[in-house]
Amino acid sequence: MRSYRVAVVTAFLACGPVLLHAQSFSFSGAGLYATLSGSDFQGIDAGLGGELQFRYHAATGFSIGGGVQYTSHGVDGISENFGVTGFFADARYAFQNQSSSSITPYLGARAVLTHYSISSSGTDVTASGTAFGPTGGILIRLAPTTQLDVGIAWFSVHFGDAEVNGTAQPDTDSSGSSLALRVGVVIGFGKK
Repeated sequence: MRSYRVAVVTAFLACGPVLLHAQSFSFSGAGLYATLSGSDFQGIDAGLGGELQFRYHAATGFSIGGGVQYTSHGVDGISENFGVTGFFADARYAFQNQSSSSITPYLGARAVLTHYSISSSGTDVTASGTAFGPTGGILIRLAPTTQLDVGIAWFSVHFGDAEVNGTAQPDTDSSGSSLALRVGVVIGFGKK
């Protein structure tokens, strides 16, 4: 009886790539490590955060997704954190790996509507903007409908004029770049 269970589990895991690619949708959660670079972001440290994402798998290898991400960054000289929230959409193509059915590399692009905020000593500073850039990574099969997603993204980041306590401040727009590392779990569902 025990060998029967081992055989069923082995066959179940071996079918993982086929079953996951046969899923119409997926949901994922990931941890983020992100940097903000450029002279406009001097004094803002790398930060940690997370993202939630929902994807539709339109065709073999191609998918589109959307979700929300958030990172919190320390700022030199103050105890409060610089928080960045983004609502994103992205497109991705996953390549079939001939050498390993457990590892699937992918490339894509992401566009983000961003917003930052920081409060210190009764002063609230906020601004909204955009970020866009390429993404890439690998999906590692953990189970038939579950994968580990390890990825990287580079963004060109642009924020409009800041508002201080709700009042717009002219000529305070900012721009730079961001590098984000992601590690998360993807769960597929829904049969095609």
